[in-house]
Amino acid sequence: MLTIEKLENGIQVVLEEIGYVRSISFGIWVKNGTRNERPEENGISHYIEHMMFKGTENRSARQIAEEMDALGGQINAYTTKEYTCYHTRVLDKHVKQAMEVMSDMLLHPAFSQEEVDKERNVITEEIYMYDDAPEELVHDCLQDSIWRESSLGMPILGTEETIANLDAAKIRAYYEKNYHTENMVLSVAGNFKREEMLVLLNHYFGRWQAKAPYCPLETKASYHQSWIQKKKDVEQLHTCIAFEGLEREHPLKYAMAIFNTVFGGGMSSRLFQKIREEQGLTYSIYSYTTAFADTGLFFHLRQHEPLSGRGGI
Repeated sequence: MLTIEKLENGIQVVLEEIGYVRSISFGIWVKNGTRNERPEENGISHYIEHMMFKGTENRSARQIAEEMDALGGQINAYTTKEYTCYHTRVLDKHVKQAMEVMSDMLLHPAFSQEEVDKERNVITEEIYMYDDAPEELVHDCLQDSIWRESSLGMPILGTEETIANLDAAKIRAYYEKNYHTENMVLSVAGNFKREEMLVLLNHYFGRWQAKAPYCPLETKASYHQSWIQKKKDVEQLHTCIAFEGLEREHPLKYAMAIFNTVFGGGMSSRLFQKIREEQGLTYSIYSYTTAFADTGLFFHLRQHEPLSGRGGI
């Protein structure tokens, strides 16, 4: 059964007891992503996600990795346009140790300048990696153009120029402003007892207090018709078409999901059957939806040979 609770400091908690498993998954969801960034700090949300694993006031990056590996647990994180998630999965008997490590990462990050400088190179390589993957880049280019007048249009990773200007002081200031009890949700699913888990969560997270009032950056995204192309020295052409879609809580979101399944959401869809199976015109073709707080998109992607000359996206 799923229950929604609040910790002593107001952090919202979502619990789901699943008694027939022997593991527990734990997630920290922070309502902070690219949308919360100003142009000059683009990429800082993703930068912070990386820095959470680079050491705390009590542990080095190596100790974090070794402690979680010793438990046989999984730990990871990701950043999106609107939120950042840190998550772990361990055996139920190891949840206390895992939560101790996760709370230390979240509440006591070191943000040392030395580690910031080293991680800048890692993130730069990540930017290069995506630039070398046209099947990924084509989506980002189109979204950047469609949302070009708002922070929603900025890349999640930032750019070489913006991340070059970030230092430990800027990262800590942004973290203290945007990581807050008012914009955070903790989720736990697996083999536990509700009362015992609330005691554990309050112990590790319930006494934390943010250093400043929560003042989110207000942004409004507007859909703009766009056309963009980027030449790449590759063998295939990646074509992406996007239509204005539905926001996350729109009453027709389930109807949209069904339509997407029929249109291009799987191997039995019309796009796949007509274009690939019957005509043999492409290797990969599909559609999908993406939804944000106040807007959304409906995508159709096709990967095929260029009509003439070298490929592109």
